[in-house]
Amino acid sequence: MYALGVTDLNVLRRIASVQGYGSIVQGAYQNATDTHTFEALDQSRLPGPTFDVLDLATLVTLPQYLDQPLPERSAIPLAGGDAVRASGDEVPARDAPARPPGASGPWAVAARSPASWFLAGVTRVSSVTVVLQPGHAASPLRLGVGLAAPGRRVRWSTARVTHGIATLRPARATTSDRVLVRSPHGVATVGAVVVGTRAPRARLLLDGELQGLIRPPHWQFAGTIGTLVAFTNTRARGAAWLEDAAAVSPDGPVAHAGTVSLSTTASTGAAVVHVTTPRAALLVRSETFARGWTARLTPVGGGRSRVEPVSRLGLVQATLVPAGRYVVTWRYAPASLVAGLVISAASAAATVVLLALCVERRRSRRGRVRHHAEQGASR
Repeated sequence: MYALGVTDLNVLRRIASVQGYGSIVQGAYQNATDTHTFEALDQSRLPGPTFDVLDLATLVTLPQYLDQPLPERSAIPLAGGDAVRASGDEVPARDAPARPPGASGPWAVAARSPASWFLAGVTRVSSVTVVLQPGHAASPLRLGVGLAAPGRRVRWSTARVTHGIATLRPARATTSDRVLVRSPHGVATVGAVVVGTRAPRARLLLDGELQGLIRPPHWQFAGTIGTLVAFTNTRARGAAWLEDAAAVSPDGPVAHAGTVSLSTTASTGAAVVHVTTPRAALLVRSETFARGWTARLTPVGGGRSRVEPVSRLGLVQATLVPAGRYVVTWRYAPASLVAGLVISAASAAATVVLLALCVERRRSRRGRVRHHAEQGASR
């Protein structure tokens, strides 16, 4: 992806890619998402509702945002800059392998809220090593270690903690896309998770920037696209939805009693939403709010249409819809745009008048020259 350069060069260079248009977003959108920077977004927002409301349905990333390879016998780097051997012995700083910039951790785990670490694909896992962070709360005697695969229940096992390290070696390699860890008593602080894999044989440190931020069931592994890893957002709100009429946030409960479907007018490109609701509701649209939007409500089955104002609801826009069935057409016509069109039209008209005056003057001048020439000839 880094070979693409600026947006749209993927078309010119014929490179398969996923690119957005963060360079043209407005300030409010940029402040909430940090998508103005090329190939970037505010990762800290992924666990919350921000990208759900903006209908980010798929996240595509590189494997290094999830894991990094470790040499077979190297020490294990921990969050905070420390490192340990597989035996639990500390490693001098000069011998400790460097953690990549942006590496995540440490992570707190408990019995009722296990933490998850994603792999960069469905992998045959032969071992899992969990290292507890030194200097934190007293280490538990055991940890629960789970292996999960798409569409399957988590397979939990118990691993004994020795010198702050718990190692699980299944009797046979288990196909998994993520590792889970839980503490049976109290909260434990995990400093590193290392996975051994087969086919290909590798040793991976799961400490990429996205670890701990893409959490199931909110985010689910969807598959790979070449060397890229894809995740789906199970909480993406869609293009439009209904909330309670008194809602003050776009991530409130969805009004399940109503239905919403969205289409686009082929001739104008206007967004059209078909709404059915048994009571007054707030129609929320996953479009960044800006002054100048209006919503025209046309009753299905006949009746007078009416234009309703569009209000700001968090980052996006919303309008109040009465009980019934409506076709809602969204239109963008800010005062600045209208004023600009008026000024442009006036300028165009003035230009035409000036051109007409110039042409008329030129004709008059030619007429006078011809008249003088004829008078001279007659003399």
